[in-house]
Amino acid sequence: MQSRTRKYAAVVAVAVLLLIPLSYGAVKAIKHFIVYEDEFVYPQEDGSVTVLRTTTSIGGDNINSREDAEKVLREFKQLYEQGKAEQIRPGVWHVTLSDGDGFNFGGDPNKLLLSDADKQESVKKQFDEIHALQKAGKFEKTYKPEHDFEVDGVKYRYFEAAYTLSDGRVVTMGQSEPAEQK
Repeated sequence: MQSRTRKYAAVVAVAVLLLIPLSYGAVKAIKHFIVYEDEFVYPQEDGSVTVLRTTTSIGGDNINSREDAEKVLREFKQLYEQGKAEQIRPGVWHVTLSDGDGFNFGGDPNKLLLSDADKQESVKKQFDEIHALQKAGKFEKTYKPEHDFEVDGVKYRYFEAAYTLSDGRVVTMGQSEPAEQK
């Protein structure tokens, strides 16, 4: 019995000695901080609701806390507003921060660091526009048959709907329809 206990103790000691440095290395390699988590509930005319959950995360060698992440986002927004951000591809902006580090931001810089009320209003306007485009049939469907599914014996086809908004942005949303509709 004593030798079995010693074997377990040895295995645990080896595991601890191996896993602690590995986990530290993984944390050093990943090191992302979640800065904001938001949830938006948008009621539909048919009584259903659309729920949008967004998470803003940031990472980098010099970001060691949430405060560091928020500082970088504030500096990015300031540089963007001064016209010092370069759009390197649609929806992706690059700046050089005051410490000399490069920073890329994906998304709409105008919506960065908004108050909760302003975020809610911005998302509501976007959903209103998407809903109007959807009702008018003004969107492009791209079927993704690998994501088709069945609920209570009814087969559904999954597709991505691309909506071009009035400001030129394209928003793509996953949707489905009964398989009989084509």
